[in-house]
Parts: sequence; structure tokens; C-alpha cells
Amino acid sequence: MKQGNRLAFNSLFLAYYKSLCQFAYQYTRNKEETEEIVSDVFFSLWQNKDRINIEQSVKAYLYTCVKNASIALVKKRQPLFNDLEDVLHSYAARHHEPDRIHEYIELKEYFNQAVESLPIRCKQIFILNRFDNLKYKEISVLLNISEKTVENQIIKALVVLRNALNRYTTKHY
Repeated sequence: MKQGNRLAFNSLFLAYYKSLCQFAYQYTRNKEETEEIVSDVFFSLWQNKDRINIEQSVKAYLYTCVKNASIALVKKRQPLFNDLEDVLHSYAARHHEPDRIHEYIELKEYFNQAVESLPIRCKQIFILNRFDNLKYKEISVLLNISEKTVENQIIKALVVLRNALNRYTTKHY
């Protein structure tokens, strides 16, 4: 591929495209964005083939590129999560009627269930950050993990929670 062999590039593309899309979807939860990210990674790989020096496996390189691009996209989106109380207070402020109190309680329960559904480590990190107000650095020291791992777990939690809140609002409004 480094010498411009399109057949080698196409083989690489066919071998990894589908699995990279599945991997990116874990971050984006959007099929079109996922396909765009993976296509962009392959396009960049082809455009820069003579300058890229892959020291690890091609598979590891591609997965790292897709992960970084997915995280960058998620960060650029609208804020994924306002603190629960902000969401709930905003909702309550718009709906002063007594019959809306039930919906407020239901939304809060739905959110709590979504938090409980997170993988154990992801939930632990999310709770430490959002409810206990610990900074990434403090969490990394407490759990003996890197700050980058904390950041990735927070992003993963926010994606899951945003999708859960979107499902709730779609179902109820």
C-alpha cells in the first residue's frame, strides 16, 4: 500500500471496515457518523500512505485512529449531559401543573435506571465525577487508572445516558 498499490489498500479496507464501524458505533451511536469516521480514517491513511510509519500492527493503528476520531466527534457535539438536577429542574420549571410531577418523578427514575445499567467501572467513574464532584485526576489516583481512561469512561457514560434520555423524550413527547 505504501507504494500506491490500490489492491492492497482495498484488501485492508474490506478486512477492517465493518469491524471498525461496529467499534466506532460504541462511541457515536449513529450509523452515518460511524461510517463517515471510518471512511475518513481510511481516506487519511491513503492520502498519507507515504508519510505514515506504522510501528505497531495495522489493525491496532486503525482502531486507535477510529477511537480518537470517534471521541473527537463526541466531544464536538452539543453538550451530551447537563447535570441531572439541571435537566430535571428545567423540566419541572416548564411543567408546573400537578399532573406533571408524576412525569418528573418518572424521568428521574428512568435516568437513575440508565445510570444503573452502565458497566460497573463506567458507572463507578461516572458517579465519582458527576455526583461526588471528583476531578478526573482525583478519580485516576483513587482508582489507580490513567486520566485518559477516566475521560474515556465518562464519554462512554454520557453517550449511553444521552441516548437513554433521547429514547425517553421520543417515547413520551
